[in-house]
Amino acid sequence: MKQRSSIGNALLLAAILFSLTGIALAQTEEYFNNWPKGASPQEVGKHLAEHFVGSPHQYTATIHYSEAAAWYGALTFANLTHDDALRTELIRKFEPLMPGGAEAARIPQRHHVDDSIFGIIPLEIGIQTKDPKYLTEGKRWADRQWENPRPDGLSAETRF
Repeated sequence: MKQRSSIGNALLLAAILFSLTGIALAQTEEYFNNWPKGASPQEVGKHLAEHFVGSPHQYTATIHYSEAAAWYGALTFANLTHDDALRTELIRKFEPLMPGGAEAARIPQRHHVDDSIFGIIPLEIGIQTKDPKYLTEGKRWADRQWENPRPDGLSAETRF
C-alpha cells in the first residue's frame, strides 16, 4: 500500500474536520439531513477514519505531526459518533507506540512542537477511555512542553 504524504494527511485531517463540522451542523440545521447516499458527514468520516486505521505509518522515521493530527481527528470522530468499534481499532493501532511497545522507536524525541503534538493521541485516548496509562502518557507529553518556559511565560516550543 502506498504511504501517504504529509499533504495527504493534511487533506485527511481537513476531510475529518469537515465531517465533524457537518455532524455538528446536521444536529441544528434540518437542510443538512438530506445527504446523497455515501455523502453524509457520518459516512464520509467513517470511511476516512477506517482508511486511516488500515494505512501504514508515514514515510518518516517517527510519527509525523500530520499523522498525529489525523489520528486525533479520527478519535474525535469516533467519540462524536459513539463508534466504539472504531475507537478500539484506533487504540489498537496506537498500542505498539506506547513506551516499551514494538514500535516505540517511532515515538518522536525532539523537544519541538512538531514532535510534541504526538502527545495528543494518548491524551485523547485517555480522556475518552479514562484509562490511566494513556492519561499519564498524554500528560507526560504536555508537561514536557513546559519543562523550560521562556522568560515571557510561554512554552519554549511556542511558534509565531
